[in-house]
Amino acid sequence: MLLFSAVVALLIIFIPASTPPLVLASDLGFLGLEASKLYLKGYLKNETSLHIHSPHDVTKIKNIFHLELKYTFNNNLKLFTLGRVFWDADNDIEDDKDLESWELYMDLRLKDIDLRLGRQQVVWGEADGLRINDIINPQDFKEFILQDYIDSRIPLWMGRIDYYVANFTFEGLIIPEFKRNRFPRGESEWEFYNPSPSPFFRLTRNNNKKPPHCFRNWEWGLRVFKFIKGWDLSMSYFYTWDDSPIFHRKVKRFPESLMPIFKLSPRHHRFHVFGFTYNKVIGPLVFRGEGGYYLNKHLASSDPQDSDGFKKRDYLYYMLGCDYHVFHNMDLNLQFIQKVISHYDRYFSEDSVQNSLTLFIQTDFLHETLKPVLLVIYEANEGDFWMSPKVSYDISDTIQVVLGGEFFEGGGRQSFFGQFNSNDQIYCELKYSFNY
Repeated sequence: MLLFSAVVALLIIFIPASTPPLVLASDLGFLGLEASKLYLKGYLKNETSLHIHSPHDVTKIKNIFHLELKYTFNNNLKLFTLGRVFWDADNDIEDDKDLESWELYMDLRLKDIDLRLGRQQVVWGEADGLRINDIINPQDFKEFILQDYIDSRIPLWMGRIDYYVANFTFEGLIIPEFKRNRFPRGESEWEFYNPSPSPFFRLTRNNNKKPPHCFRNWEWGLRVFKFIKGWDLSMSYFYTWDDSPIFHRKVKRFPESLMPIFKLSPRHHRFHVFGFTYNKVIGPLVFRGEGGYYLNKHLASSDPQDSDGFKKRDYLYYMLGCDYHVFHNMDLNLQFIQKVISHYDRYFSEDSVQNSLTLFIQTDFLHETLKPVLLVIYEANEGDFWMSPKVSYDISDTIQVVLGGEFFEGGGRQSFFGQFNSNDQIYCELKYSFNY
């Protein structure tokens, strides 16, 4: 396993920049295609992480092969596919050898309509670091939230249509496929905190079942854009399933036993999200924000008088942000994010009002080949935070090396970032990119 990773690293380092990544047939006539209409790009990457705390063990040796293909039939019809194969050489479990994600869709352009059909990602929202309206696709949490969202979103089969009329853009989504969020397995260092059950009752769990596949269970959404006097505005509506299940609780008592049995059944529920975004440039400042009003969201409750273990509530989730271009090559972004739950109940595991602050700084040196980046997310309620500094250096047009770290501090065992206080790590990435 380590030998394979070493070979990957050596290939990245010693492949000359001028070497063509793949030798394609110059004539694709046997497929009825033209090579001049095919565009190919991708990368080969190694990601290696090391724990800072004792015993300083290697936590990841992940090798990734990423390939994108786009074929242009004509100005109105294009076909796109993407695949990413990975293997974590430091972990032998089956989940860590897989076709991690793939996309396949067709773009059709008509007079006032753009149509995209296939397995794809759709991004709604303006926030960095946390997702408010960007919930169209489920998310892969196997590495917590450390991956870029472009890599952690799970593509879905769907239809997307953009209609342009009178300076408005109307975007519609129809999603027949349902997928759950992907969570770490029990042996993972990124498994979310799960309090131990009380010794005074027994606990049983049912399997997590997906909603039945039928037309009435499809997800759908609508978004409207318009640019008004320098303001880039949008409003949206999304009728969706919760990609993470709620555990329904049922208590059974038997006369012959003093110990009750708690039976937990994970289920997914539907809810509505009404969203908005704005973006406005004023001199060197860019003011942007977004908000989502979540209607009929199921929230877990520990109320002993509650027979099923959850309550329906609405909540407002919003972000106010500002981007500032400092000097000639530094970008600074600040965000305030707040979540407010209506008709709060003291048995909820979340606070009634949750506040977060984010800081993002990036710059570049040496003719844009050396790029330091810093992201910090601070959860004000618990006092915990995540700090992610990194520096990337472009050795050539095709080879890049990245050094960085992931640091978690503050809060308690149940806080969002504090639960991973012992997971501080440093990492190195080596990447060879190509295009044809």
